[in-house]
Amino acid sequence: MEGSEAMNFELKRKLQFQATKYLDILTILQKLENEGYLNKIIDLLSRLCQEEHEFTLGGFLKLALPRLITPTAELRKIGEKAREDDFFDIREQFFNNTSIFKRNLLLIFQILGKFDLSFTL
Repeated sequence: MEGSEAMNFELKRKLQFQATKYLDILTILQKLENEGYLNKIIDLLSRLCQEEHEFTLGGFLKLALPRLITPTAELRKIGEKAREDDFFDIREQFFNNTSIFKRNLLLIFQILGKFDLSFTL
């Protein structure tokens, strides 16, 4: 099993374990799995996270190599803060950016969940 397949398998296993706490969710989860949608959802989320990581790390590279790449306004702010501080922890900044991305993605799903997706007959 490749790395991403193993990660997806582990994520599905954890999701299934958590879903057992809520029987309604387990039924929906099984239907998603049977129809092949669960893999598509996990793949989409994995791609979104990978693109976010690449964007964040690419931004740090732009700061490190300013003559070669023009940084965005947000990355300029991060770079200026790094110059002001005696110590700049790239791991902490990466963790912060990733956490913000995850919170915003969950918020998008919550907003979408408020829409009436039912069909009237």
